Amino acid sequence: MHSSKTLYGNWSPTKFTVIFDSQDGGLVQTMTAEYNTIITAPTPPTRTGYTFVGWYKDAAGQTAWNFATDKVTENTVLYAKWNINSYTVSFNSQGGSTVDAKTVIYNTTVGEPTAPTRKGYTFDGWYKDAAGQATWNFATDKVTGNVTLYAKWLLNSPVINPIDDNDTKISGTTVANATITVKSGSVVIATGKADSNGIFSIKIKQQKAGTELSVYAKDKTGIQSETTKVKVLDRKDPNAPKDPEITSFIIKNREVQIKGTAEANTTIIVKINNREVTKVKVSSKGTFSVKLSNVSKGNNKITLQAIDKAGNKSNEVDRYVTIK
Repeated sequence: MHSSKTLYGNWSPTKFTVIFDSQDGGLVQTMTAEYNTIITAPTPPTRTGYTFVGWYKDAAGQTAWNFATDKVTENTVLYAKWNINSYTVSFNSQGGSTVDAKTVIYNTTVGEPTAPTRKGYTFDGWYKDAAGQATWNFATDKVTGNVTLYAKWLLNSPVINPIDDNDTKISGTTVANATITVKSGSVVIATGKADSNGIFSIKIKQQKAGTELSVYAKDKTGIQSETTKVKVLDRKDPNAPKDPEITSFIIKNREVQIKGTAEANTTIIVKINNREVTKVKVSSKGTFSVKLSNVSKGNNKITLQAIDKAGNKSNEVDRYVTIK
């Protein structure tokens, strides 16, 4: 005889694999979950320049996975969704006019703003450091975080007023409170400071006419200007040179020959009918000679005038000739 038996099935829950695809080429995480169970969100991934939004059922990031309610019923791939970060590029004009900040997305270039202005300076570009050592290249440098760019300035050369061999001061303008250095050749002959308006007047010894002085400024931050060069003018003798004296005046056909005397080393300006036609140097002995060719037929006024190195002029001396 056989007795009846009851057999019971033993069921094990099916397990499925959940893959977490970070979609950035990095490490892919996986976990195992039983059928129809919820899962715990893994540690959020990180990605330079992006903010993690969450895990989604599709690679395009349209449908989010709800870890509180969504259940695993099959092998599943969840996809990370990312938002690209935006960063602020600030422009520190370092004493110049204000330049507005710009917002750009991660790993892109930023457009170059309108150059700032600053009285007494020339803008020399935007730099990654306040000291102006590393230039920012707007064509190639990319923004990868909040960044401040710094203006670099070149101090303009000082403006120097004319100086002559009678002067015992040198004056001009530059930026406020700058230090001024005056050199003759390689020798420093004077230093001084500009006032709060950038005006300076510095005592110097009288200089010889023709001496070239070099003047540069340095502002309170240590920026040094290029050099302004100025020549000392000849003003020792403020009197006009004596008038030329004609000692010989010969007319031959259409040629006029003139000889005379004037102050030594001056220049004789020769005009015909008020139009300058030539210049001749007076010798160290005070004599000069002029030869004029092809003088126009008819009545002509010939004018002589002496001018010295300082620009002082004598009276004009006129002679009238008729060329037949």
